[in-house]
Amino acid sequence: MSHEAAGFLLAELDRRQILNALREGFGAPSRAESVHWLLLAAVAFAALLVLLMLVRRSERRKRPRDYLGAVARRLRLNRGEAWTLRRIARRAGLRHPAALLLSPGSLAHATRLAVQAGAGRTAQRRADAVSRKVFGCPLRLSDG
Repeated sequence: MSHEAAGFLLAELDRRQILNALREGFGAPSRAESVHWLLLAAVAFAALLVLLMLVRRSERRKRPRDYLGAVARRLRLNRGEAWTLRRIARRAGLRHPAALLLSPGSLAHATRLAVQAGAGRTAQRRADAVSRKVFGCPLRLSDG
């Protein structure tokens, strides 16, 4: 055998070993290894869900719950009247618009602040109509 033939035989043997090692590497993983990956994926998915729930919960806490819609339905206020109350509450700087409907005085005070902030006389007339409908009395803006 010549040196060239011996070198070729050794190179062929190395090539076969390399190809066998690659084949084994791409073969089916062991059952324990696949279970570990599956468990890791399940834990990561659960952690992602928990994180998403926490983010959504914190967003809900930032926004105050809007009770005005429920109260307006209960008092049979139409959408325009509810919109007027929201507008007055926003102009008056109230965080909870439903607080306007606690008493005629609270509605009058918020309306006074809203008019001073530029809500206009139309909002005042509409608030007066809501006051008559809900409380049975006109809006008294002169009360302190």
